[in-house]
Formats: sequence, C-alpha cells, structure tokens
Amino acid sequence: MTYADEAYDEAVTASFRRVYRELIESGLHEADAECEAKERAEAEVAKRVRDGRERDAEDRYHVRKLFAAA
Repeated sequence: MTYADEAYDEAVTASFRRVYRELIESGLHEADAECEAKERAEAEVAKRVRDGRERDAEDRYHVRKLFAAA
C-alpha cells in the first residue's frame, strides 16, 4: 500500500467516525448510521481529493503563465 493509499484510508476512517457519531447522536439506528456514514465518508474524501487536484492544476497553470510572461 502506498503512502497516498494509507492517507486516503485514514481520511475516510476519520470522516466515517465523525459522521457515524453525528448520526448516532441524532437518533439514527446503528445499522442505518453505519451504512450512511460509509457512503458520506467516501463521498467527502473523494470530493476533497478532486478539489485538491483541481487546485493543483490551477496552480500549475498560473506558474506556467508566470514563467511564460517572464
């Protein structure tokens, strides 16, 4: 497993724990909360990864633009 895979898994686990706790506190049944938390955690982390890649691409574009202007 690569460092990126481990970091992704850790982020999903942390997100799952947070969401699961919130759902249980709101009164949702444990089995339903577990399923919902798994889905939400994966979606949250996937969105953060996509957003990060988009920011990286924008940053690279602006750096190339600056070097081209210099």
